[in-house]
Amino acid sequence: MPEIRQDILDALISIQFVDKYQQLSQKFSKRTDNLKIQKKEIFEIIEKLGYEPHYFASESFYYISNQIYDRYAFSIKLVIRRGSIEIIMDLSEDKKGLMGSSWGAISRKIVQDRNFSIMLPHCNSMEEMKMALADIFGIYEEFKSAFLKRKGLKE
Repeated sequence: MPEIRQDILDALISIQFVDKYQQLSQKFSKRTDNLKIQKKEIFEIIEKLGYEPHYFASESFYYISNQIYDRYAFSIKLVIRRGSIEIIMDLSEDKKGLMGSSWGAISRKIVQDRNFSIMLPHCNSMEEMKMALADIFGIYEEFKSAFLKRKGLKE
């Protein structure tokens, strides 16, 4: 299990990260593997949420440009396959990686149980994808705000 600094864990715990991720998973839990994902549509959704999207083709994931506050840079990566969304959150300080973990790994670290598991959220339509991504970025923003507040910084 990757190590996560206590100040990061404290920010995650303060926003009830595990509960929010479980709720997201339950909200988008019906699984069918028939959603055809168009990169252009995902870009449009992310842009409408206020972020600059990118796609890393060799690793098949979407990501947003780093959001930099003082010494800290935040980003999020999305691996979207047939409607399932794996979420990876990155945080660095002075260009040194502090966290680059999937939400599943982060949840296991918080509850301190290697066997703890939350199903990936799964979307069966582009409308569900819009709602799921809005929820994902909402949780991301809550974490970012909580972490920066603990550091005495503002967005």
